[in-house]
Amino acid sequence: MTFSRILSIIVLGIALLITLPLKLTFVPQKLSNNFEQAIVSLLTEAGFETKIGNRFGFFVINATHNNCRLEIRETVAQGYNADAIEADLPNDAQFVFEYNGKLWAKLPTLRATISGLWSRFEWQLGMDTWWSPMISIAAVGPCSIETLPWDEVASIRAR
Repeated sequence: MTFSRILSIIVLGIALLITLPLKLTFVPQKLSNNFEQAIVSLLTEAGFETKIGNRFGFFVINATHNNCRLEIRETVAQGYNADAIEADLPNDAQFVFEYNGKLWAKLPTLRATISGLWSRFEWQLGMDTWWSPMISIAAVGPCSIETLPWDEVASIRAR
């Protein structure tokens, strides 16, 4: 083996040691629980009755108010579970994503992924930072989801 080959292997090993924890650190469960509770509080204040569930490790909140039915699901920023969520909806459902306090017709994948990676990096450094999670919202019936104050759940404190 040449010196340059040994040096390359050492540099690759160091790079893996530095970046691997960032790739393996997922959203802490406490943050996900805080986010779930913030959404339930927002819906309860708006007069909705809520039921909390779990599907494939992600929270699902079913909410009803008069003839409006909402199904809110935790959504991965990269969109891994978005197609499965959309395929599971009734045909007449209005379907949007909430990210950073705004409603989006299409998944803001690039924006949310970059923000999520940056938040993970800050968590690794032990910084007290904000996290902007994403949810999908399926509405059936006469629902005016755009009037709900989504900016109240736009950012969750990391610590």
